[in-house]
Amino acid sequence: GLVILDLVDPLFPQWVGTIDTPGFASGVALKDSQAFVADEEAGVQAIDLTDPAFPVLRGHIETGGFAKQIAIEGKLLGVATGSGGLVFIDASNPEQLRLLGRFTANPALGLLLARRRWPLAVLAVVGLYALVAWAARG
Repeated sequence: GLVILDLVDPLFPQWVGTIDTPGFASGVALKDSQAFVADEEAGVQAIDLTDPAFPVLRGHIETGGFAKQIAIEGKLLGVATGSGGLVFIDASNPEQLRLLGRFTANPALGLLLARRRWPLAVLAVVGLYALVAWAARG
């Protein structure tokens, strides 16, 4: 799920709101009043935070892997799905998220990464580039 905290006084964070998600939330990206949650086996959840006390699930999309980490630039989401590689999603309409593409180095490499627990992980999407952390490459 997603928890929203008020950090007006960072020494004393205040609980504002929460929303359960169908999977296991492992990453979040924020754009304006929309949160996009990497929700492992449940893909990506789009959550409206217009009223942070009452977040609303607006949409979702399956990623074909376990969505672990997520980043956003403009309306482009980059999602790391472990052995499923990187998934790129059009988030221009949070109620109708749309798969744009997928990157995997090759299927054999994906299996090796999964077995050795070396998943690809998106750190950031910047302009037309996805910055990727890959433990197997140092």
